[in-house]
Amino acid sequence: MDCRDPGCPVRLPAVRERDHRRRVYTTLCGVVASMGLAATACSSDPQRALVPQPPMLLAADPGCALYVGGVYGNDEMGVRLVLCAAAPTVAPAPGAPPPPTVTGTIQYISPLSGWSVRRVAGGLDPAGNLVLADTLFVEQHPSIEFQMCLVERYTLRMSNDGVVDGEYISTPCHDHARIALERAVQ
Repeated sequence: MDCRDPGCPVRLPAVRERDHRRRVYTTLCGVVASMGLAATACSSDPQRALVPQPPMLLAADPGCALYVGGVYGNDEMGVRLVLCAAAPTVAPAPGAPPPPTVTGTIQYISPLSGWSVRRVAGGLDPAGNLVLADTLFVEQHPSIEFQMCLVERYTLRMSNDGVVDGEYISTPCHDHARIALERAVQ
């Protein structure tokens, strides 16, 4: 199935490659079972069985804030966002964009599409929204049929009670998602 609908998760285009991977998976699980070994990674759904799990959940460094919640777009994902005040830098050259005032790390976890850890940076816009962008992948572990893309813009509304609501846009993955987080007590 080739998914071209913007509301559908981006899938790798090679259907034959996916089918080959499923056949290899099924064969390997059969071999493991015939040897009498436990095949805990094998299930009737190879896509879900091969989704890698993160080694640990993201935690906040001292002086930073941890927000926990979810993203609702192409895939529903658990999210952990750590935000820190950016270290002061030298003044930018005339006409250059201002340096980020906030930096951090965001971790996405999905039982369907896999998980990733990314660096984010940004600052406040004139309306008082926190505007961030992914700057790089620290780690990415998509499931067999999925592709992960950096988010070019998060627009987050921060409330005084620790609730964060907003959205993000990832053009390469055709994803416009809603994000809802709450500040975690540490």
